[in-house]
Amino acid sequence: MYVPDDYEKSFKQADETFLYQLVFDPVSKKLVPLNELPEDLQPGDLEFAGPYPFIIRNQIQMAVFLLNPCVGGAVVSWLVRSSWDHAVRV
Repeated sequence: MYVPDDYEKSFKQADETFLYQLVFDPVSKKLVPLNELPEDLQPGDLEFAGPYPFIIRNQIQMAVFLLNPCVGGAVVSWLVRSSWDHAVRV
């Protein structure tokens, strides 16, 4: 069975990306790691999981889905369910 040379490094990065992904904290209105970082890991060590520090002015807009983080532009339209039968475009 073939195992790539960088398998251990890639696995560790995937694990850390999952454990310490950034989530929006509505109380502090900031992006924070999902779990507290261990003492030997700093936010800048997770560059493979996304840029740090994150652009602060965009955090709230992304959290409430007003800004598309993939393209950096505004969300064009929403479909809001007014009932189980149909959707209304806002």
